[in-house]
Amino acid sequence: MNRRSVLTGATGLAFISGASPVYAHRLTTTETRVDITTETGRIEVIHTLHVHDTEMTLFKAGVLDSPDLVSLRQRAQLALYVDETFQIYRNETQIPLTLLGAELDKRNVLVFQEGEIDGAIGDLMVSAAMMRDMVHNQINNVDVYIDGKVSSLQFRGTDNLKKVLA
Repeated sequence: MNRRSVLTGATGLAFISGASPVYAHRLTTTETRVDITTETGRIEVIHTLHVHDTEMTLFKAGVLDSPDLVSLRQRAQLALYVDETFQIYRNETQIPLTLLGAELDKRNVLVFQEGEIDGAIGDLMVSAAMMRDMVHNQINNVDVYIDGKVSSLQFRGTDNLKKVLA
């Protein structure tokens, strides 16, 4: 065996072993921010989802009529889906959230909700099931800010309710 054969073989081996599938746009995470102001009792929720992945996933699952979140109808369907799959509970009672809508923001789509909490915060729990039954390794990150102090939660697999540690 000469040096040229070894170099050619090593280059070929490196090329083959380095070949792996590329997932250019696959983002299997959502980000949710919940802001609670105890003085006013106001709850503001913003969900951030990657446009392309959300379009394709929810279209394939039959949640969207077409894979196009530019359409107001499709964004409304997405917003309704998020409204069904995200909940906040206080002392084991679901807090009603009002769905405000969804809008595109560059490569993301934002879904907005709001609610109110009267009196003491009590025990807060969150459920974030968005796309976890549709996407392998889906992770939903939820940051809950209570008067500016953050508590971070991460939902994956079959996670259900998680307690907000304030």
